[in-house]
Amino acid sequence: MLYSRGNPSDYEKIYEITQDPTWKWDNMLKYFIMSEQLDDQAVLSSEFGEYHGTDGPIGVTKENREVCDEYLRAFEEAGEDVVVDNVGAGILGYSSSFYHILDGLRTTSSESYLPPLNNNPNLYLTRYSTAKKILFDGDNNVVGVTYLKDGQDVTVFANNEVIVTAGSIKSAQLLMLSGIGPKKHLKNMDITVISDLPVGQNLHNAVGAALVFKTNRKADSEVFDPHEIPAPVIVGYAAFNKSDLFPNYESLNFVIDDHQYMISFCGFTIGIENSICDELYKLTDGTQVLWSNLNVLNPKSRGEIQLRSLNPEDQPVIETGYFSDDQDLEDVVDAILDFIKIESTPFGQDNALQFLPVAEMCNGIEFGSRDYWRCYVLCMTFVSWRDAGTCAIGEVVDTKLAVKGVQRLRVVDTSVFPYALGGAIFAPTVALAEKAAEMIIHDQYQNMAFM
Repeated sequence: MLYSRGNPSDYEKIYEITQDPTWKWDNMLKYFIMSEQLDDQAVLSSEFGEYHGTDGPIGVTKENREVCDEYLRAFEEAGEDVVVDNVGAGILGYSSSFYHILDGLRTTSSESYLPPLNNNPNLYLTRYSTAKKILFDGDNNVVGVTYLKDGQDVTVFANNEVIVTAGSIKSAQLLMLSGIGPKKHLKNMDITVISDLPVGQNLHNAVGAALVFKTNRKADSEVFDPHEIPAPVIVGYAAFNKSDLFPNYESLNFVIDDHQYMISFCGFTIGIENSICDELYKLTDGTQVLWSNLNVLNPKSRGEIQLRSLNPEDQPVIETGYFSDDQDLEDVVDAILDFIKIESTPFGQDNALQFLPVAEMCNGIEFGSRDYWRCYVLCMTFVSWRDAGTCAIGEVVDTKLAVKGVQRLRVVDTSVFPYALGGAIFAPTVALAEKAAEMIIHDQYQNMAFM
């Protein structure tokens, strides 16, 4: 539920690929603003207010629990900038986080955009349905889609175009099942090749490691409020060279009092081995915990998605490729070495902030050495759920998100981002959809003008 936009450099990279200025950060801002309904007067009345919207469908609030201000002092003492807002203008620094929550309830794209269309005759939704194949005529024009529902094939035809928006994994799968993808792989799967494109070949994500610190603060055992995030979050964007304008890594810092939540967060949300989570539970021993996930924001490692079978209900083969480029591992180690200095700040000393070295398989390596941290990262890897690149702009789709080599087909989801974004993916996905809607409407009016 973190609300973020990524960094200006993310969108400048897209501009470098497309040479289309509408993808530049300054132009993408309008889609973030038009989709946002921020409820935070402190931010709106600050110098960052101009970067936020108040009338959009996506409700947003800012973390305001006092404990965040206390921990922000540690980051300031460690030499990092503490700012009111590091999201709106995409700047470096640490700030309490933004959430896509309003009035104590999570705001989602479906709940925000669909209700006004309940009685719109132009919208029909089919639930519990799986797209099987995109259909083409002899000239590579899309004519429709076949989907599976209740064990039966259903075919629908398109008068104008088809839009694929199934995410980085399933959009790539559907395109390949339909004959759009790497020629060699499709032929091996006995699929007729309609357009030879590197679908699925640029899979990547922001990856890093989880660090856990205990304190001398007694955990607050108040009953959890279901209208609040269980653990307040501080988000930081930091550069190894403090004169840089763009971050090398992001830190997501959770202040945890509820240790039952910590166990769930550790084992289920992050996916760390249960034995490690159990050890953390013992070591924290009823104290308040600072849990920090560090993400390297410019990963060089790449993975790939391939079809497992011709059955759309079979999950594709996913090769994540995490740390396949050694530089990513070195960058995570650099992020840890830059971050862990908070232990020695006055705040860290006063609150006995202590890193917990729970990766037992690294115990035989000199603690604090680069070899130790390399081992630790591989034991405590954190993945940020920002898969991107499988239908990348410039490779698979053009600047208007139209699939190359065919007509009347677009992809509108995170798979088109050629790089993993430096922030939570929800808001950029909504902004992408707003931009795509604008392009689609513009193209439709253009087509009508020529008829």
